[in-house]
Amino acid sequence: EKNPSIVETQKWPYIVQLSYLYYDTETRTTIDCRDYIIRIPAGVIISPESIAIHKITPEISDDEGVGIKAVLDKFNACLQDCDVVVGHNISFDKRLVMVESIRHKMKQHFTTMGVRKAEYCTMKKSVDVCKIPVTSKEGDIYFKYPKLSELHEHLFNTVPKGLHNAMTDVLACLRCYVQLEHHYDIALDSNAILMAMIKTY
Repeated sequence: EKNPSIVETQKWPYIVQLSYLYYDTETRTTIDCRDYIIRIPAGVIISPESIAIHKITPEISDDEGVGIKAVLDKFNACLQDCDVVVGHNISFDKRLVMVESIRHKMKQHFTTMGVRKAEYCTMKKSVDVCKIPVTSKEGDIYFKYPKLSELHEHLFNTVPKGLHNAMTDVLACLRCYVQLEHHYDIALDSNAILMAMIKTY
C-alpha cells in the first residue's frame, strides 16, 4: 500500500540501519556522529530486494545489531537539541522513525509542544538547482526530484561510492546541504575527522 498511515505500523518496514550526524555549521564541528545496525525483531523478514540495496542480511542484523529503543533515545537527544533536521526525502525518513517510535511506545521529537522542528529537504530544495527534465504521461516537461547521487554529482562532479549505506547517505546529504545553504564544502573546509570520513566514500 502506498503512503499508509504511520499508525498502521504493520504496513511499514523496519529500520535496519540508523545513522545520523549532529553538525554545527558555524563552528564547523561535529557534535555527535552515530552509525548503528539495528537488530530487528524475530520473525521479521528482510526482503532480498532490500538486502540487495543496503547489504544488511538477517545474520548481520542478529550478530551486529543493537536494540532500536536505545538508538532512538540517543537520536532523540540530538533531535531535541538541534536547530534544523536535514534529509533527502526527509518526510519518508521522519515517518520511519515515527513508526518505530509508535511500535515501541516512545515519544517522537520532530514536534515538541505543538511546534514542529525546522527541517530542510535536500531533495525538494534542489529541484531548480539540478533542473533534470522529465516528461509526464500527458507530455508535459517538468523538473523531477533529484536523487541524492544526482544532486551530489551536480554539486561536486562525483557520485559517492556506497550510497544506500545509511552513514554514506548522511555524509553525502550533509555535504550537499552545507554547500547549498552555507556555501562551503565540508570535504575541504571542516573538522579533520569529518573531512577524513568524507574521503572514505
